[in-house]
Amino acid sequence: MKNNGPQVTASDQSVAIYGKKNTVNQIMARPREPKRAFVFDVCKTIVEKNFEENVEYSISDNVNWTKKIEYNEIVKYEMIFDEYSFAREDIEELLSGYENRTKLIRNFKTLYIDSVCKYPSENNDFRLDWVFESLCSIVDEASDPTNPIYIEDRNQAIYQLMFYAFTKCQILEKPPKEG
Repeated sequence: MKNNGPQVTASDQSVAIYGKKNTVNQIMARPREPKRAFVFDVCKTIVEKNFEENVEYSISDNVNWTKKIEYNEIVKYEMIFDEYSFAREDIEELLSGYENRTKLIRNFKTLYIDSVCKYPSENNDFRLDWVFESLCSIVDEASDPTNPIYIEDRNQAIYQLMFYAFTKCQILEKPPKEG
């Protein structure tokens, strides 16, 4: 079999360039599709992960939280808080040994108050979005560029802490007492 010149491959999805007699040839590698076995392994790992959910803190089971949500007319964050309510006990335990716990929760309250002052005509879902985005900016600015945090992890942690602040009556308004 006759060799027609150099064989060039670029298996890492980069561009391969080679030259022959002052002619430059550029070969684009075909994008790789993920291997089905790998995708399956990732799905299996996620399914088998033992998430410690605690339905004790479900929003629908807590009358005080339900009243607070109804009073503040939140829709989006009712669903978000319900999604992340399982972690309340873990957050409580984590923060129990944190010396700046009060300052942390006070900062959530301050951001919420800022949102009320900056956006007096907006609804509470909008204000909570603003608090969330502000917290994301704070975390992103403080992140180590050599060890970046995944956006999904950042968002989950912030939503869990926002829910915790909600349960401690540090964000949103308390409904008036009945009677």
